[in-house]
Amino acid sequence: MISEEQRERLGGRFLEAALADTRRFEEDSRVLFSAAVAQAHPAQWVGVHLGRIVTAADLDQLMCALETQGIDPASVAVGFIEAR
Repeated sequence: MISEEQRERLGGRFLEAALADTRRFEEDSRVLFSAAVAQAHPAQWVGVHLGRIVTAADLDQLMCALETQGIDPASVAVGFIEAR
C-alpha cells in the first residue's frame, strides 16, 4: 500500500484510477492466457476486455472489431494464441 504523501505526490485520484486499470488488465491477461482460451482459439489473435473475449480473429479483424465496438485498444489485453 502507498502512503498518503506518496498518493499526493503521484496524483491522488489519478493514481487510484491507474492502479484499478492495472488490476483489471492483469485479470484480463489471466483470462487471455488461460487453458480454455488456448483450446478454443488456437492460431488466432484474441482480445480480452473487462474479463470477456471481445473477439478472436486475425489482427486486422481484431482491431476493426475494437473500433466498431468503441473500445480503446490500449485498454485490451491482446495476444496471439499458438496452435498446439
